[in-house]
Amino acid sequence: MATIGIFILTLFLAAQSWPSAQATEIYNDSDVVVYNDSYVHRSVFLQEDDAMAVYFRINNGDGVTFFIVDSFGHSEIAAEKEASTSYNKTACPRGDGGWWWFRFRAPDTDTWYAYFSKDYGTTYYTGSNAELDIIVRTETDGPSVEVESSLPEHARGTVTISFTAIDDCYAIDRVELSIDGVLVQTVLGSPSSNTLEDSFAWASYNWANGNHTLSIKAYDTYGHEGIPFTAQVNVYNEWYDNPIILAVAVGIAMLVLFLLIRRYIKSKARH
Repeated sequence: MATIGIFILTLFLAAQSWPSAQATEIYNDSDVVVYNDSYVHRSVFLQEDDAMAVYFRINNGDGVTFFIVDSFGHSEIAAEKEASTSYNKTACPRGDGGWWWFRFRAPDTDTWYAYFSKDYGTTYYTGSNAELDIIVRTETDGPSVEVESSLPEHARGTVTISFTAIDDCYAIDRVELSIDGVLVQTVLGSPSSNTLEDSFAWASYNWANGNHTLSIKAYDTYGHEGIPFTAQVNVYNEWYDNPIILAVAVGIAMLVLFLLIRRYIKSKARH
């Protein structure tokens, strides 16, 4: 009996740590030193509901405290006061070389300041000076979609489509697979991650043999949709490539065989 064919399509959607094509890079600074009892900051002007993403890696030192303030909070800090309101305030210890990532959506139109602090009273104000790599980007588009391997000539049986979706400023809400404009499957993301790695299992045998348009699109939690990846896929299945039809056929064959054996046993018993 023929074996159901399973083709694995590996579709990598932006394999790097963050996409480079979808956002405007405001800062990309290396070896930024944050001294004890001090801080550094990076400023970005944002319209209301615009977003920015801040990535930083701590190469030396114990860590920094990260937070974001508006222009009023920035003036308070300059006057040696604590900011009345801050966002994303987090004590960030030095790790194993990985990147810290924070996304921020502006509640108001203003100049917003991302602080990296070892100021007095913060968690890491003592100890060694911190040395950081800092990247700040703003949102200009939805999640990126990039493909690094081609589809096979024919799709048959169950097709596994592995993907990675990524966005600069927001978490991935979902990734959708559509065939000929019909939504087939949806994979949900996590509200705390701007990356989603998963796969679809597309039952190609539910579609007529011939050419079909396959589309994969990612959405972020703010509703931005990325430019979809699309491809023409040629489906070719035999009747036995559909596991439901195959199971029914096997069941019928077994039933017929059982009835034939029972009839034979009865005929032998009469003789």
